[in-house]
Amino acid sequence: MLKREAQVRTGVAIAAGAPLSGVVDVREMAGGFLKNDGTNWTAADIVFDVCEKVDGTFTTLKDEFGNAVRVSGLATNAAEARKLPDELFACHYFKLHSVAVGLLTNVNQVAAQSFNVILKG
Repeated sequence: MLKREAQVRTGVAIAAGAPLSGVVDVREMAGGFLKNDGTNWTAADIVFDVCEKVDGTFTTLKDEFGNAVRVSGLATNAAEARKLPDELFACHYFKLHSVAVGLLTNVNQVAAQSFNVILKG
């Protein structure tokens, strides 16, 4: 029987007054989803800053047309689970980046935000 590895990265956080989370390692994973805690999300999209090294220079992941790969329309006061984009799993590491809806301008979260990243190998 084939058994695929599963992992949950708990406490992936964007601090109050900040737009970026800590680093999430997806080197051995093939897919997953993002679940927020549903508390006081300052309206924003999430884009994904990626890098091949944990301590390298992170840059926004874009699709083949040059558009930022994003999760849009997160509820501001309810928990939600959203599929992580497939493109993300070609990367080694990513950070969640809170940006203005439809733009790449930072949106600092007013309250601290906590996410779980549920992954499958």
